[in-house]
Order: sequence, then structure tokens, then C-alpha cells
Amino acid sequence: MNDSMRSVTARLFASAHDVEESARHQYREADLRSGYWAMLDLRSSASFRLQAGDLESFVRLRVFSQLIAELTAPYDGMSVFKELGDGVLLRAEGFRGLVEVLTVLDGVTCYWNTDSVDNRLYPSLASRAAITFGDSFHFKGDYFGSPIDRVARLAFVPIEGSAIATVSDEVRQKNEARLAQELPFVTFDDPRPVPMSYLKSGETPFLISTLRIDRVAFGDFRDYFTQIRTVNSIAGIV
Repeated sequence: MNDSMRSVTARLFASAHDVEESARHQYREADLRSGYWAMLDLRSSASFRLQAGDLESFVRLRVFSQLIAELTAPYDGMSVFKELGDGVLLRAEGFRGLVEVLTVLDGVTCYWNTDSVDNRLYPSLASRAAITFGDSFHFKGDYFGSPIDRVARLAFVPIEGSAIATVSDEVRQKNEARLAQELPFVTFDDPRPVPMSYLKSGETPFLISTLRIDRVAFGDFRDYFTQIRTVNSIAGIV
């Protein structure tokens, strides 16, 4: 170890106690906030980057982030608090608004995925989503806590077909009855154990469910977006 590395190491050890005490104080002063925590993550980011290159990959990620920002902006108590390169982390005080965002995102994604076959202006925006509920600590605009750790893992549980999100079973129990009345085109699958590969060592097994959308009952968004694109084309916008 050279002298500069020894100096850095010595300084770190000397300040370790102060750093630890400062961190404990910051933890005690942080706000504990309850809410729904969602992770939305673009699928096949690495594959897309290899195929299309860094520029197109960056553009796709920025389009996705901007889309999520636009969808969540009208909702009080909902915010994107962290971008993850190929995804975002959201906090929402209410579940219904979060579901509305996911259903509209599903409509946009279906439209863009159709056009992405032959139009590079519409790269696939297929994404995965997961939702948990619980308390997390707020510090300098960021959040940390077990619900966020869990949602980051659940976002990678495979979902297919009409699925729009993987949710912890606590989320299903808290919202299933209300959702059936207010948003009948969205339903929960029966709960099932989370796959063992998504559990941390020593973590107690828990149940998850899948949130699904009846796209026919929700409405045909393709007609809507096609009309908008036609009008924009005539105006020279796209």
C-alpha cells in the first residue's frame, strides 16, 4: 500500500466514529412516511442498447422517464423520487392514482410497441412494474426502507399478457374490494408465494399477486393515439 492510500485509510478510520454518529442522528431526524412504492423498469434495456447503440438507448430511456413524469404530474401525493437509468421509483399516497397511471401507460405502450416494428421514432416502451406498501424514511429527497428494497426485487418477477404489475399481497388485501367497484377493468390474480429466487437470505416468505387489465373494457387507446398522430403529421409536428 502506497503512502497516499495509507493516508486515506488512516483518515477514514479516524473519522469513522464521527461519520457513524452523524448517520445515526440523520436517521433519527428523518421523516417516516407511509405510502405505496412502485418501480417501473424498461424491459430488455441491455439487448436494446446492443442492437440500437448508446444514442438510441439513451433516447429511449429519456422518452420513458418523460412519459412517466407526464403521467404522474396531475396527481397530488405522487412523485418520481429516483431515476435508475432504465427505470424510475415512485411514491404515491393513494393506490387508485397509481393504478390509473399504469393503465394509461399500458395503453401508450401497446400503441408504441405496434409502431416500433417499422418506425424508429417509436421504440418499444414495454416495461415491468411492481408495487409495495409500507413505511420508508425520507432524507434529502430520497427514501430508504424495506418496502423499497422489496419493490426493486418484485419488478423483475416475470409477468405476461394482460399483467400490468406485480404487487405484494398486502397491496391486494388493502385495495381489492375498492378496486372492484371503482375500476372494474383492473383485477388481482389469486395470491401465490413469491419465487424463492427473489427472497433474501433469511427473509420470511411472503405472498404476491398480479394486477391485470381488461383492455377491451378499459377502451381502445390505439384509435385515440392514431388520431392524435395523424393530426400532428398534418401540422408537421411528427
